[in-house]
Amino acid sequence: MNHPASASGEVLVHASRWRRFLSLILPEFLRPLLLPGISLHQRRQAMERLQQAYAHLIEAQSIAGFGSWELDLASRKLSWSDQVYRIFEIDRNQFSGTYDAFLEMLDADDREAVDRAYTDSLRKQLPYNIVHRLRMNDGRIKWIRQRCTTHFDAGGKPVHSIGTVLDITAYRQNELELRIAAIAFESQEGMFITDEHGVIVRINKAFTGITGFTATEAVGNNPRFRSSGRHDKIFYEDMWKQLRHKGVWKGDLWNRRKNGEIYPESVTITAVTGDDGIVTNYVATLHDISARKAAEEQVQSLAFFDPLTRLPNRRLLQDRLMQAMVASSRSKSHGALLFIDLDRFKALNDTLGHDIGDLLLQQVAQRLLACVREADTVARLGGDEFVVLLEELSDQDAMAGTQAGSIGQKILDTLNQPYDLAGHMHHSTPSIGATLFSGQKDSMEELIKQADLAMYKVKSAGRNALCFFDPAMRATDPHPQKNKPRQTDQTPFK
Repeated sequence: MNHPASASGEVLVHASRWRRFLSLILPEFLRPLLLPGISLHQRRQAMERLQQAYAHLIEAQSIAGFGSWELDLASRKLSWSDQVYRIFEIDRNQFSGTYDAFLEMLDADDREAVDRAYTDSLRKQLPYNIVHRLRMNDGRIKWIRQRCTTHFDAGGKPVHSIGTVLDITAYRQNELELRIAAIAFESQEGMFITDEHGVIVRINKAFTGITGFTATEAVGNNPRFRSSGRHDKIFYEDMWKQLRHKGVWKGDLWNRRKNGEIYPESVTITAVTGDDGIVTNYVATLHDISARKAAEEQVQSLAFFDPLTRLPNRRLLQDRLMQAMVASSRSKSHGALLFIDLDRFKALNDTLGHDIGDLLLQQVAQRLLACVREADTVARLGGDEFVVLLEELSDQDAMAGTQAGSIGQKILDTLNQPYDLAGHMHHSTPSIGATLFSGQKDSMEELIKQADLAMYKVKSAGRNALCFFDPAMRATDPHPQKNKPRQTDQTPFK
């Protein structure tokens, strides 16, 4: 155990090292105790208080992460606090305690800048503040902020410098991430951030470019202020359920621009949580997918709709007929298929041209749509051939036939009305063959064959009439090979 006098001597030596530094940071009431000429009792009290202050300083440096240093410019001796050694990750015995040794520890690219900043501060008699790098033995880079002030004698000669050291590596990393986040936030993606209650607190420029709403107009609002009205309550309940359970929701939304236009967005919403797992914000990114939707609709249209009349084509009719037959099986109701062929259409094309013929086909399509119910389907097979699919007719054969016949007669009467084809008044008539179906007793191929046979019965009887299929018509089939299913393609309407 050390003798008390010896321990007291160590405190005096250590206090001398720190006296100049402490004279700058100690409270005013302690500074007189550092001056010479006071009594022994006062000095002992001063040493005790200095010892306490020094202990508090070391503890405060450790807590704050600050280290301190002092450089005697006459001897070039450099003294570090414990925290500086911890920051530089070296043992006291590994450091010679000189300014030059300190410079050698810096990243090679920063040594000249640090030395120049320090010498400039001495020349200008100003404090200096610099950020530099340390390259650790394992290759890691630490970012250090140093602040320094220098004391000068009466003649303006620098005597000693004192400074602080702070490891700002984590701060620099956070700063970098914030800059990256700021750049990302101002990307081409529309973005907005809400608080935990879903109130918008920030938007980016792309959001304004997409929606037309400025920050002044959007901030403080709930995102539903752009609602299109196309999504019901259940849709949003499912969205929030997924957000609460998974922390993210992705999907397509229809929203409203400032000019009132309704448009589609691809949206991703992510919940941001704190360390306690409680949601603090929601971040949403959005893309205007109007062009993509338009392209999808165009592909859909080309695949399933006739480009001239915008009616369902053969493929979509096939799908609708299959669905109708399945629904008929469940409901026991009847359906009907009407095969419509325009009489003498070729003569119109040959005399007035195909453009006029196309006008007639378009007007026929519109008249057919006006004759049927919303649940029914009007399709164009090609050329001058149309098919009408009637659904949800009576479950009684006779009544179903009457209903189909009534609609067929309406079509016949409507298509007999004159047409104005770019100034050419034209009269056209249809030949209509019809057949009833119930469930899936007959195949789709059989149903289209029956309607086709009935239509040719009308043609052979003078045209411009409606005729229902009768099994006896099979014996007078005018084109048995045409109605025979293809061996290489069993799909009807192709």
